[in-house]
This record gives sequence, C-alpha cells and structure tokens, in this order.
Amino acid sequence: MYQSLGDTAKAQEIDNKINELNARQMSSLQTANNMVQEGLNQITANNPAEAITLLTKAKNIYQGLGDSNNVNNVNKFISQAQEFIKFESKKDAELKQKETRMRELEAKNAEELKQQKIKEQQAIAAKEAEIAARHREIELEKQRREKIAQSIENATNLEMQADQMFTLKRYTESIAKYNESKKIFEELKSAGDFDDQTNKIEYLGQKITRTEGYLYEEQGDDEYKKKNWQESQKKYQLAADNMKLTNESNEIQKEVEKKLKKATSKAGKKWWQFWK
Repeated sequence: MYQSLGDTAKAQEIDNKINELNARQMSSLQTANNMVQEGLNQITANNPAEAITLLTKAKNIYQGLGDSNNVNNVNKFISQAQEFIKFESKKDAELKQKETRMRELEAKNAEELKQQKIKEQQAIAAKEAEIAARHREIELEKQRREKIAQSIENATNLEMQADQMFTLKRYTESIAKYNESKKIFEELKSAGDFDDQTNKIEYLGQKITRTEGYLYEEQGDDEYKKKNWQESQKKYQLAADNMKLTNESNEIQKEVEKKLKKATSKAGKKWWQFWK
C-alpha cells in the first residue's frame, strides 16, 4: 500500500521488518533442528545425558516458536534417551549379577552353565536388535524433520520473492511465486507434518487475490489504450472486485472505480458517438 502511495521508504521499512522477523524465526528453527540432530547423534554415541540436554534446549526453542508438533517429537526423543539411560543402568546391573552368578555356578555342571550363557547372550542380542531398530527410527525421523524444515524455508523464500516481484509491479511473476509458496504449505498441512497452516494459507490467498487485482488493473489499462472498451471494462471490474475483497485503501479502490466508469461509458457508446 505504501509503495502505491509513493512512500517507498515506509514500504522498505515494512519489508525489512518482515524479512528480519522471518530470518530470526528461520534462524531459531535451524538452531533447534541442529540441536535435535546433535542430540540424536549423542544418543547414537551412547551419551544419552548430553542428548537430553541438547534436546531440552531445542524443545524450549520450538515452544518459543509455537511449534507444538516439533515439541511433541522432541519429547519422544527425550523419552527414548531416558529409556536408553534406564536400559544401560539395568544392563550394568545385570552384568554385575551375571558375574556373581558365574562365581557361584563355577562348581556346577559345565553343560548347565553353557546353556545359561546361551540364553543370556540371546537376551542381550535381542535387546541390541531392539536398540538398533530404535536408532533406525530416529534416523528416519531426523530425515523427515530436515525435509520439513527445508520445505518451510523454500516456501518462505518464495513468498519473499513474490513480495519483491509485487513491489517491482511484476504481478504475473509475483502471483506464480505466491502460488508455489501456498502449495508447499498446503502439502505440509495435508500431510500433517506441521502445525495447522490455515491462517498462513489464507494469508497467501489474500496476497494472490490482491496481486491479481493489480494485474487486472494493468491489463485493463492496456486494453483501454488499445480502445478495447468492453475488454478493459471486464478487467477493471475484476480489479475492483479483488481490491474490495482484500480491503485495499479507499483511494486505490476509487481510482479503479473511476477507470471502470470511464471504460463502461466508452463500451456503451455506438461507433458514431465517439465523433460527437
């Protein structure tokens, strides 16, 4: 709006603030993602206590961003790390008990001891297989989260590019970028991979409608210059409708309505009336 009024400084100031906010949010999100990744690495490296510290920090960042889906996911990882600690403690205790039993059973039948050892090894192997399966799940989840973060970053960049195209009055390109961004958020919402994006999707829809309004006005101007009165009338009508839907300023709406009235008047005249 400020750009249309000629206040480029104010428009730039608003753009800068939007870019700064987006940058801070993306930076925080990336920081949290890095912490989650490092936390998962620490679990893999058998450092569950360090993993819990990193994951808790990431959780706090996600809470600050209002990202409840990621908070829930991190809580699962923290629970897994806690379970890992419990399992390690339990395994240590089991090993100590095993050593005690081994000393007590040294005098017993060798075959019985052999069978007992086989059973214990099978139990350990089963537990290790379970841990390996958990690690695979964690890796898959990490990859999924990285993909989501990349999708969000791509959608945000596309919206910023669309804003720039709008400022440069390259409306067709702007609409295409907004639609690409909107499509990514719709896919995230449909897949359930992120929080409800309804407000964001609606906001982008309004931007598209608004930009289409300016594009219709521009097309109407072109048709008017070519003296295609009826076609210019259609374009101005579409522009006026879109401006009203997106609550553009009264000044802009009146300017479009003024053009619409002129085109309507021209479209209603017979050919000989243009010579009067």
